[in-house]
Amino acid sequence: MLSLGSKKRVCRRPRGRSSSTTAGRPDWRLLPDNVIVLIGDRFLADNDLDYYIDFRAACATWRRATDDPKRHGGADPRFQPKAWAVQKHFGSPHLNRVVSMVNLKTCRLVTREIPLLGNYRYINATDAGLLVLWDGGMPPWQPCRALVLNPLTGSMAFFSVPIFAEGIRAVAVNTSPLMLFASNLFDFLGWADLDSQDFEEHRVRYPDLLANMKLFAGDIYVVNWSGSIFSTASDAIVADEGAQPQQRSAEMIRMNPTTIHAASWLREGHPHYYLVESAGELLLVTRSTAGGQAALVHKVDTVNKVLEPMVSIGSRAIFINKVRSFSVDANMFPAVEGGCIYFVETLANLFHHGIIASSVRLADQRQEDIMQFGFQGQFGPPTLVEVLADHCRYTPEHELEHYYGWNWDDDEI
Repeated sequence: MLSLGSKKRVCRRPRGRSSSTTAGRPDWRLLPDNVIVLIGDRFLADNDLDYYIDFRAACATWRRATDDPKRHGGADPRFQPKAWAVQKHFGSPHLNRVVSMVNLKTCRLVTREIPLLGNYRYINATDAGLLVLWDGGMPPWQPCRALVLNPLTGSMAFFSVPIFAEGIRAVAVNTSPLMLFASNLFDFLGWADLDSQDFEEHRVRYPDLLANMKLFAGDIYVVNWSGSIFSTASDAIVADEGAQPQQRSAEMIRMNPTTIHAASWLREGHPHYYLVESAGELLLVTRSTAGGQAALVHKVDTVNKVLEPMVSIGSRAIFINKVRSFSVDANMFPAVEGGCIYFVETLANLFHHGIIASSVRLADQRQEDIMQFGFQGQFGPPTLVEVLADHCRYTPEHELEHYYGWNWDDDEI
């Protein structure tokens, strides 16, 4: 990956003060290297990459003792976002360069202005927090190359393969090796690596259209309208006996069946299917469109290719939208109820009815509509549930323009 340039911040000794006046103060620049590394590792453990970069920028001794994300680029998983939900702002040219991010592990909210967003069209963000951009303007149906941007470190990678931004809803990026997956969540899933000249494609027909996509343990999993799960998971390719597994390229990848069609009782009520990663496990969430039907959760056993029913998700809370999904520990997020599934409503329902999400408590199937404060006669800052729902909701630009009447080219907005 390439890296964006940034100004270095350095420690400066105050002028006019002798060393004797500061003799009683500790000089934090002289911390032992092992302590400096330990502090940096704590930031990386929580995936607080922005804190890590600010920590290294404090002084030269701290930079020398810690690894530079720019030198490692996208090859080092330590410097990749893993637990961030991203929401891009829209509206005026200034807002078009702003993203807000929630650390799904620590409950930290970050707002960042990224000037590069003013030069590229935004396609979507991955579940981990990477931004997938498009090196093109209008019209969006003309193919242009894709760009993957790390919003926390500024590193970026250009794909030479042309991509049609129009219709792409879900994106995912596997960093080992660097590979881009894109789908319209209908009849197309494509993937490419940095050397690809064209997308490798997996196309389907009705009634087996694509419902949801998730990157899990380095492989892509998709569930279709029938509840069947397919994935890129396969046995490692070994060149010779005793040799290391060969790194897969885009041409080596194929979509393989992971589970067979869901049981008939799991398909009653024309359900919607969602894949979500929670506490290191891949879950299949089933929500019936018929009233009175229970919401179901199954663990996907990717080894034995079976679904295991779950009656509890513990203290986890799951947020689900048609495109995005994530899970958080409710103990870290005040006002978020553990053991609940929050089905995030569309912008249309939010705009017309004030419904942020419909929550279902898995243990007893108690359901509740979470209303926006303004529709309840209460006003104030958004609740944490509303913030998480906003970062889970996927809304195409044309819907935002329709409901809010924004004009992206109007500088006075």
